Amino acid sequence: MFYCTECGARLPDDSVFCTNCGAPVRMAYKNRRQSAKERAHNAAGAAQHTSAYPPEPKRRAGDGKVAAIIISIVVILFVAAGYLLDKAVDASSFTGYWESSAVEVNGEQKDSYFGKDIKGLFGMEIRDNGTVAMCSAFRRKPFEGKWERDGSDLIVYSNNESYTLSKKDGKIYVYNDGLYIVYSRAEGDIDHPSVPHGSLSESLDGSDGNALPSPDKNNGSEGTVDGKRYYVAITGAEKGKNSEGNDILRIYFTFTNHSAHAQSAWDTLDFIAEQDGRELHGESGQDSTETGALIAARVRPDVTVDCCYTVLFDPDGGAVQFTVTGWNMGPDGGAVTASFLPKALPGAPAAMEIETVPTPSWTLALPGEGVLGDDYNVAVMGAERITDSYGRDAVRILYRFVNNSEHKISMGEALHVWTYQDGVSLVPVDAAERAGTDDAYKTPVAPGESATVSRVFRLRNTSSQIEAEVEPLDSYDAVGQTYAVNG
Repeated sequence: MFYCTECGARLPDDSVFCTNCGAPVRMAYKNRRQSAKERAHNAAGAAQHTSAYPPEPKRRAGDGKVAAIIISIVVILFVAAGYLLDKAVDASSFTGYWESSAVEVNGEQKDSYFGKDIKGLFGMEIRDNGTVAMCSAFRRKPFEGKWERDGSDLIVYSNNESYTLSKKDGKIYVYNDGLYIVYSRAEGDIDHPSVPHGSLSESLDGSDGNALPSPDKNNGSEGTVDGKRYYVAITGAEKGKNSEGNDILRIYFTFTNHSAHAQSAWDTLDFIAEQDGRELHGESGQDSTETGALIAARVRPDVTVDCCYTVLFDPDGGAVQFTVTGWNMGPDGGAVTASFLPKALPGAPAAMEIETVPTPSWTLALPGEGVLGDDYNVAVMGAERITDSYGRDAVRILYRFVNNSEHKISMGEALHVWTYQDGVSLVPVDAAERAGTDDAYKTPVAPGESATVSRVFRLRNTSSQIEAEVEPLDSYDAVGQTYAVNG
């Protein structure tokens, strides 16, 4: 039962009008008088409505599609407006004409770039339509490119290269070839630079190369890689032909080992050479020259060698970008890079002599005999001067190898055998007159048996002492002896 809101008369539950005064019954009041049990039942019913108002009418089938289209159009308009606004924000900060005013190396600003006054050497015109033009005193033709936002920076893409533009103190910083080029706002435009296009290019055709090229000479970079374990300095490049007549590019660099153990550049570094947007393949004959062979030589701590990395390339193509990183850490541990124009290569550097070590000390602390890898007993027994199969000075090192493992194996398979001179490993070669012990180096030895074996190495000179060492495959434990080779 409930009551009329007009006259207060008591009414039956199914009343629509008051039986006393004829006033219509208010549905909201009626619903409020429902029992708690009824409200709970109605709320649980899928077809019931808890609202005091009648259910909404059903939508027509096309209403949802129309609404979705309208919402999509609104979203697109908002996104487009945001994109244009974002571009406008970038344009207000970066757009305009800029010229180089300084270079920054390791946080220190300088006013010269490889001996040239940096002011005006490079120009850059950033436009609010998303394009950019870059010019250089080392190239006759400006480069056109595009820019994209990357957080608070811009990324410029030009001539298959990309550059990050960062703003600081009202200037633009661009990383290139191991240093930052600092740009300041300038008068004029890309067609009217302070230093004319190509005025320092001499006879170089400006149709190729990077948008931010290095000068033709001293084109190199240097620094530490792999968490400062190794120091690399790129020193030059020259073209040539391999044995099959293919065009090759020899890229020269020095490698200094600052780790605690003997290492080679080949085992510890990664080399990437790119040209015209593709990676160049390394030439299989890396050891065709003396410096090429040194790329695989083991180098003692704090010793420097001159190396050469060779790739197949297109002598009529664009610039070759060469990058060196550590194998263990990659670019995170540091990278060294340089660019080379095929038509203006700096050539090979002057040959670097490996520094003489009068009294090598690396092997002196090692025992001459011991157990390596738990399974092999090895002794370095002696050395003799001989010649190799080409008549060059060489040395034969003799060893005693005892196989205590459960498997038949040769010394060559079980262990690493090295010989050093001036802190750099020597290359194994064939003797002019082979001995039975030379063949025994690769001959399997039965478990519990021993053999006298030898290996021949070409000498780098006939004055420096040699250090003969043997290591297991999985550690730096070693046995070794030092010998004089004078005479």
